Amino acid sequence: MTAPIREAAIRLLSRREHSQVELIRKLTQKGFDENACHLEVLRLKEQDYQSDSRFAQMFIRSRAAKYYGFARIRDELQQHRVSAAVIQTAVADAQVDWFELCRQARQRKFRDAEPQDWQARQKQKRYLWQRGFSEEQIQYALTSNDDD
Repeated sequence: MTAPIREAAIRLLSRREHSQVELIRKLTQKGFDENACHLEVLRLKEQDYQSDSRFAQMFIRSRAAKYYGFARIRDELQQHRVSAAVIQTAVADAQVDWFELCRQARQRKFRDAEPQDWQARQKQKRYLWQRGFSEEQIQYALTSNDDD
């Protein structure tokens, strides 16, 4: 019974990395027994076919390329039930300059150098906050005049 589960899991993993929880969910949606899926995913993890660490690294690169901040990425990874330790390690390995990424996100969305009034400033702050950037990163982005 585990051979079809293994084949389905490897097919999913060959397309992209999946978190352990996500992989089990997708396999059970295909009609496989949940306990058997747990066991097979654990075997795949032991054989290094499945890795939450690789999934987190891929996820961080993907989201950072779309100008998302650390807080939003961390929240999304936690929804995939990736451990905090794995998230921290993956973030350190990613070597993303979150301040510069925030500045680029603001520049990409709003183009002009600095907001002209309080209302425009709040709009930009809200946008960056929703994308997952910290207050310090947002302040940096709003006061930085460098153009790409």
